[in-house]
Amino acid sequence: MKQGKRPGKRRAPERERKPERPRRARSRGPLILALLVGLVAIGAWLWWTRRPSAPAAPRDPLAGMDAAESYHTAEQLARAGHALASLPYYRHTLTVSQQAQIHADFSSALRNAAIEVRIVHGVSMPITRDAVERIALMREALSELTAAEVRTTNAHDGASVIEEIAKVHRTWGFPWLCFYEFRRAQKADPSAENIKLEADYYTSVLHRPDRKLPEDEPEP
Repeated sequence: MKQGKRPGKRRAPERERKPERPRRARSRGPLILALLVGLVAIGAWLWWTRRPSAPAAPRDPLAGMDAAESYHTAEQLARAGHALASLPYYRHTLTVSQQAQIHADFSSALRNAAIEVRIVHGVSMPITRDAVERIALMREALSELTAAEVRTTNAHDGASVIEEIAKVHRTWGFPWLCFYEFRRAQKADPSAENIKLEADYYTSVLHRPDRKLPEDEPEP
């Protein structure tokens, strides 16, 4: 009996290969961005290290100046009609010395600065910016006179400072304050005849408010 042929192993059916997806090209955007950032950083660094040095700050004219020199400079500027320019020098002087005379001189410069003018195209213009600034200068001037008064060492100097306070009030048209300050000056130095006359005058002004102030009265 013939033996039949052994049946061969059946081959498994081959799986169908799926078509390969085309590979996407890698984006070069991030790389380009990183290169640009690096170039910008390098450029900034080169600019910073090679930029021209900043100009030196202007020298402070008060730096290293002693009280005597700054006081002398302040006096020169004030006498030359540059009251506003003299103020920083007075302030610098007062950081070192608190003498009554310096406070009194500073007050005088402040009052002159409040009315200082300059010529602009042939027209006189206040050197200060506005009325608020001028009032601030006058307030500071009165404050400096008060500081001078408390530092005086004798009756005559004290009365002279109080007399200046009265004159400030007279300039601004406050007769009641003039009367008060002149009487106070008279009390400080009863021997000062000129102060007594001023005090008497303002007493009469208060009795007769229609009277003109001294600077308004005609010369005989």
